[in-house]
Amino acid sequence: MGNGRFPRDLGNETVDQAVLREVKEETGVDCELIEMIGFRSGVIREEISDNMAIFLLTANNEEQPIIAQQSELYEAEWLPPAELSNDKEASVMLREMASYLLEEGFEPIEDVDPGEVFGYSDYKLFFKK
Repeated sequence: MGNGRFPRDLGNETVDQAVLREVKEETGVDCELIEMIGFRSGVIREEISDNMAIFLLTANNEEQPIIAQQSELYEAEWLPPAELSNDKEASVMLREMASYLLEEGFEPIEDVDPGEVFGYSDYKLFFKK
């Protein structure tokens, strides 16, 4: 869907909750999270941490129109991986990601109790089972 960025302020959300909210806000599309399929980590100019969690989502209603939030996106559209991997306008990360098998990621594990030590109000792990 373009050159997405990790939400800067997650507030009281987990990263997977934030991605569903962001997709809804920026495209108008209600989605279901399938699994985390990747993570990009880098450092810009040796001073700024730049990280991105990448999730596989499916639209709740495939007929729901995509309405780009113009203050955030100039366009939004569904693209099949083969088309995205050959799109010269897509970022290197998106083209590389589209060339991998995306259906086998890390499903959220939500039934883990981390204990009282840190006071988590919501807690999820993403590992391959």
